[in-house]
Amino acid sequence: MRLFSTGLQTLTSKARIKDFMNISEFLKDKFPEAEISADGEDCSSRLLIVSKNFEGLSTLARHKLVMNTLKEQFQSGEVHALSLVTKAPSEIS
Repeated sequence: MRLFSTGLQTLTSKARIKDFMNISEFLKDKFPEAEISADGEDCSSRLLIVSKNFEGLSTLARHKLVMNTLKEQFQSGEVHALSLVTKAPSEIS
């Protein structure tokens, strides 16, 4: 699978990789059918989320959906950086 940097939403993160993995688990609970993988550490962390919920949505709409799910984590300061790659299953070869 090849990921392109186009469409990535980058924020900054003070969370350690352990906290980042907790975010990944949190998202798996919110998007149970999605495939979620984490890559990198701290500010260079990236999540790849493949979900059928993203079919027909623009990249911006997909990112808003994920970011709204993490609203409390951003407000609390648990997370303040995240790079997202959001794909629909039809976009994965």
